[in-house]
Amino acid sequence: MWHQLTSPWLPVLLTALLCAGGSWWGYTEIWNADQMAFKDLFREGAWPFSPPHFDKPPLLTYINLAFSVAPRVALVGLLELLSGNEYGESLDFISVWLAKLLQALFACGSVWLLWRIVAKCATRSIALVVALLLASSAGFIVQAHLITTDLPVVFFMLLAFRASQKIWADPRPATYVIAGLLIGLTGAMKYNGLVIGMALLTFHLSRPGAPDFISKIVDRRFLVGLVAVPVGFLLGNPFAAIEFKRFSTDLRYLITTSPQYIGASGETRYDPSIIDTLAADLTGWPLVAATAIGLAAAVPVLFRDKRSCGTATFMTAVSTAALYWIYFASRTNVQVRWILVIVPLMLIAAAPGWQLIGHARARLASVVAAGLIAYGVICCLDVDRRFANDPRLAAVPWVKNHVPASASIESSPYVPKWDKHPNVRAVSRAMPVVSGRRRAFEKFFADDPAIMTEVQVREPEDVGWYSLAALHVRAPDYVAVSSLYFERFLRGPLSHYYPEMRQYFATLLAEDAGYEIVFDRACCERRLYLYPRSILFLDNRIIILKRKFEEP
Repeated sequence: MWHQLTSPWLPVLLTALLCAGGSWWGYTEIWNADQMAFKDLFREGAWPFSPPHFDKPPLLTYINLAFSVAPRVALVGLLELLSGNEYGESLDFISVWLAKLLQALFACGSVWLLWRIVAKCATRSIALVVALLLASSAGFIVQAHLITTDLPVVFFMLLAFRASQKIWADPRPATYVIAGLLIGLTGAMKYNGLVIGMALLTFHLSRPGAPDFISKIVDRRFLVGLVAVPVGFLLGNPFAAIEFKRFSTDLRYLITTSPQYIGASGETRYDPSIIDTLAADLTGWPLVAATAIGLAAAVPVLFRDKRSCGTATFMTAVSTAALYWIYFASRTNVQVRWILVIVPLMLIAAAPGWQLIGHARARLASVVAAGLIAYGVICCLDVDRRFANDPRLAAVPWVKNHVPASASIESSPYVPKWDKHPNVRAVSRAMPVVSGRRRAFEKFFADDPAIMTEVQVREPEDVGWYSLAALHVRAPDYVAVSSLYFERFLRGPLSHYYPEMRQYFATLLAEDAGYEIVFDRACCERRLYLYPRSILFLDNRIIILKRKFEEP
């Protein structure tokens, strides 16, 4: 009975239940920015399946094409054949729901893999606790609601970790090849996923019975595993080789501009403390403190038993987390979701210490573990409450009930796409997107002609559209704006780079542009003592204004 209770299925079930809580968020479209799920892979004049850009690798796009897009296309084709009706884009929401399901599967898979990794070097009870701690981490559940690469890269990272861990007991060439391929696929999900290559190196070097260091480095099995890494990368990103010139240009652009990068939402993390980000946004302070205690207790285990799978697993988790830590700490524009990869690694590293504490103080350890899991679940439920109170969910029925079918509504990015919601008959017009990167990059890279050429192509801007004179000529009946868009121009560096945008939105929101506010709602705030502190792409304010002057 105890063996069944300590299986991975309890934390997997908890993960599935917590992921389901926010599934209605953006139920007919993707509301988070920086999504790779539905990129256009079939463009005129381009190779089929060729990604638009290589700034981010396309593996998630390919997976969603097979899992989310192809089933919907097949279903729509069948329905049109049977009914004789054309459905157009009315069933696109099917792909959105399938993409959400895929994210939940990545979350459940990550928890299952974490259990497998820890159970290999610790007791099943500790593996259960560690898996439950990840499943109940509110920052982890937040990412399950967003369709970005940040959760899938955690899944592939843990998959590569587990494959590398098998080298310890099964050092056959096939084991090395599988590990190398999965490391490459992790990089094809997100470039910094290649850091998990530390797992292959660490488990190989620490394998029992291995010869001296030089012999280990030139071991044919290890070399075959290294060769498998680029092979795996090209399996997930084949056009990196087919269109190598474009790939290298895009990669150089990414590496050069990323230190000054302004994210899709215009928001970045300027707090240099990664511990603060982990504690306040991903795991909570209690779990960070418990992890620190577990890491301290694990050090004696490392020195006492240098040649064990547990020690190799600890070293791999610590070294990989350290590389990520150094990378993120050196930057000033890190978003919370990028640091998610550190969370399972620190849990793996703390497991040996927690096992020692559990043996010495079993009752106390059980009470603390139960308290940490319960606190995490409460925070996850509060996350679902916050997602359910996204003002966009209220804005859709408001527009449906208050905006006439013939009325025009001009919408900024991050506002619902009204035509994707049933029974919303307003005529929708999208504001041209101004990311803010162009003028920022023109300041930082004025002396780099190659980068400036790319900036001109990648960052087209129609700033003249954002003027009161142009607004009065267009004279839309309603204007809908999101704080995820307009806030970047009202404060911070972009307000200085784009004074005309600042003036436009300040005048509009002050109701001095001939429009009055008729809908104004913001996302609910977090409860005291709960985390996450903020949720990127969710914490927003939606304002809808109605025209007061006669149409010219």
